Amino acid sequence: MSTLEAMKEANRYLFEEAIHAHLDGQAAKVRHLAALALKEEASDIKISIEFNELAWAFVLLIYWLLKEYDYSNVLRPAWWAFGRKQRGQESDSLFDGPIAQKQEEYWITLVNFLMDVIGLQTENFEKDIELLLEGIPEEFFSQNLDQLQLELLSLTLNFTLECVYTISPNLSNKETEPRETEPKWCLLYHKWNSSLSREKKLQNIHSSFEKTFRRLQIQGLFLIGEQKFLTIVPSKNIEKFWQAFYKQNTEEMGQLRDELVREAQKDEEKFYSIQGLLNIQRFVNINSGKQFEDQFYGVYRIQRLMMEHPQWIFPKLREIEFYDTLEKIRGQLEKEQSINETDQNYLLRLTILMKIEALRNWDLAIYLTSLKMQSRASLFWVHWPTPVNNVESELSKGICCAVKSLSLDKKESQYYQEVEKAVSWLEILPKGKEAIYDIVETLLESVQPIETDSAIQIFSMLTDSIPTQLLNRVLKFTVESCKHQTIPLYWLDDIIRWYGLKEEDWKLIFELVTPMFDLVQRYFHDSKNVSMMKQALMKSPIEIAKIWGKSIIGVVDEDCLGILYNAAIGCVDRTELKDFALQLVDNLEKHYGTKAETEYNRSLLQNLGIKKGPIDKQNLYRTEFLSKLLKYSEEISQRTAESTRYSSNLFFYDKSCCIDWSSLYPQEWEQISLKIGQAIKNSFIYDYEFSDLLMAWTVILRQQNQERINNSAFLLLEYLELKNQLSLESEIKNPSDSAKIFAVTNLLPGISLDVAKKIMSWLEEQIPCTEDMHLPLMWKAMLKIYIRTNTHEICLAALNAIKAIYARIATNTKILTKGMMCFYSVLNKQHKQSKDGIFLLAEKKPDIILQILDKSLDFLYKSPNADGRRQCALILSLFKKVGWINEQRKIWLESLEKDVRARVSNVFLKDA
Repeated sequence: MSTLEAMKEANRYLFEEAIHAHLDGQAAKVRHLAALALKEEASDIKISIEFNELAWAFVLLIYWLLKEYDYSNVLRPAWWAFGRKQRGQESDSLFDGPIAQKQEEYWITLVNFLMDVIGLQTENFEKDIELLLEGIPEEFFSQNLDQLQLELLSLTLNFTLECVYTISPNLSNKETEPRETEPKWCLLYHKWNSSLSREKKLQNIHSSFEKTFRRLQIQGLFLIGEQKFLTIVPSKNIEKFWQAFYKQNTEEMGQLRDELVREAQKDEEKFYSIQGLLNIQRFVNINSGKQFEDQFYGVYRIQRLMMEHPQWIFPKLREIEFYDTLEKIRGQLEKEQSINETDQNYLLRLTILMKIEALRNWDLAIYLTSLKMQSRASLFWVHWPTPVNNVESELSKGICCAVKSLSLDKKESQYYQEVEKAVSWLEILPKGKEAIYDIVETLLESVQPIETDSAIQIFSMLTDSIPTQLLNRVLKFTVESCKHQTIPLYWLDDIIRWYGLKEEDWKLIFELVTPMFDLVQRYFHDSKNVSMMKQALMKSPIEIAKIWGKSIIGVVDEDCLGILYNAAIGCVDRTELKDFALQLVDNLEKHYGTKAETEYNRSLLQNLGIKKGPIDKQNLYRTEFLSKLLKYSEEISQRTAESTRYSSNLFFYDKSCCIDWSSLYPQEWEQISLKIGQAIKNSFIYDYEFSDLLMAWTVILRQQNQERINNSAFLLLEYLELKNQLSLESEIKNPSDSAKIFAVTNLLPGISLDVAKKIMSWLEEQIPCTEDMHLPLMWKAMLKIYIRTNTHEICLAALNAIKAIYARIATNTKILTKGMMCFYSVLNKQHKQSKDGIFLLAEKKPDIILQILDKSLDFLYKSPNADGRRQCALILSLFKKVGWINEQRKIWLESLEKDVRARVSNVFLKDA
């Protein structure tokens, strides 16, 4: 026997054993035998059997692929070696493999396509599919094949069709044909099926192929919403269950449940998939708030059946491999180690094969798992400090799969944060604008009822980066979705705030937001919803605002006054809102009888004219307010460890700002200093009480004469030192530190130099131990002191503090963004000199400040944080006022003017 004959006989033996193992579901044995055949073939480049006789090893190993070793160390080297033998020369590319020319090479075409699929060679897919469509030799289907070879042919054709469907379900044929608008997988089916139907010996394959096609048709109806060619209606219970699930028809799912249980009792092989469906039904019922008791326990039965049917455990093994690799990558990233791109490709390979297997077995639970796996694999690059080139497509897939997998229900999860980060990265990538458009359009066209909540989660991440051309469709989609379920709408705040909405847009927003105004007591306690309702009142057409205003005054809730008041002062032509607020004050007085408080609120509103301007302070109720302030302070000062009395916060700081304190009698001033001082020094004071009282006391103090301010400054320092330092000692984010910064910033320009130096020295000592969250406020304080103080020593100390704080926050995107926000508030604010802060800064010749701002701009202008980019745009718009635009700043300006976020690009529209 020759060497070649021996090789063929050995290959035939491996083939027969592998096919039998495949039919028994023994994945490990199949993988071992296929790998053995490929390694043997790849090891000898001089003698080779025909590829037709070796194709089984490629197909089966791809079908049962589990580990990256299967691909990288077996499949790819064998494919490369085969191409080298065929061509007789080195191949330029690992995937520059053989292409079918004649009928005997059609196996090569099939394997080439499958290798491109698991090799993720997306650029080759369309060409590969065209070859499969055009290069079918009739002789390929008329070969003399034994039973095992027929099994291999059936497996290959069905598997290939499933791959075409999975990688490009909507890839239409570009050529003019009778079926020119059909997806490529449909065209491939018709091509092959016509050949199979003509051969009697292939009738079993023909029947199996028709079943696969019918299944893909029905699944396409559920999964991608393809209506044009999918005329078949579900007939089997498991198909009907999938349809009911995607339509979110829980009633029909309940009706199908008992029938599926009976089917599983008759046919145990259906049990695994049916049990997954029942678990999914439980998920749907829990999310819809319905009670659901599952009497069909299946845990132990599943374990037993997995032992009897080894292929059932294979998806679980793939899932374990996936998440083990993901954890390995995360560990490497935490250690700042370099990551091999092979790991990401391995994750994507597993997800493609998992999805195909899940659809093949009608396993909805595994299918949703595979979508989440695909999403996480595509979002791989969000782990990197900066995204690499050409990742827009993968990030887009990851975001869309996150919707399809129904996995965006836990905002605190790491996965949710990865999706959110991917959305942020897309905004600054070269083709990000086009990618965002495609994502929104894809979701609007393909999302099924069960997926609407997840889709709106993505819209809430995008907010003002939703393309204006699609905004109306997004609003219509949201309106339709809200008819079936309650969906959080706080993300509309950004839509209302940053977009120039048209009349048709407002009609949709009216339909969405009106129920919230009708139930304002329920929604008012959520700060995000309050912000959205205030913006809606300020910016909606006045006819709509009136309807919402009437809804609010019908609710007797003291807190509701704030939303009307804030909307009234935020827009000069909303006098009707002031009238509604006055009616609400009258209603509150009737129900609660709080005369002093309602009179105070009424006086604020009555002094609010058509145009915004100073409130008449002489008509306010200073005496009543002062009485409450002193009583409140005394209650706190007398509090002990055993005391259970809890004083309600009256927001003294907010109200003290509207009162004229310049004419206090000496006795009144002494009472204020004494009572507030005793309260603040009490160790049992709550943090928010300390903050409110200290800030109110500061407001009163800064309106006093120079002598009172100087005398009280030492007392202020004593209060601050009693609280030890600005650093927080627990995880509770207390507001007291902000109050301290507020106090010293507002008093420093008005006190004597000696006291000012002492306070500045104290502030400088606090910088190293101040929590990051308080540094932006401290930064703002120092810039304000630098601008408003003419004393050289104080200016120098403030400048040194600014540099020290910047050194701490320079690479922290979130904190630096807040710092720039604080800087902008100072630079854009008008002072007594009737000049913006930017002009006051310009008079200081601030080279060091400009260097710090430039470094901050360079760090943030391409930040994934949209608020950071907005602050850059705002700072640069101020620079234009004073002629500070050099070449580098011009580059930043041009980039920000093209930003996809409306909040960023609108800065320049308003500026123009």
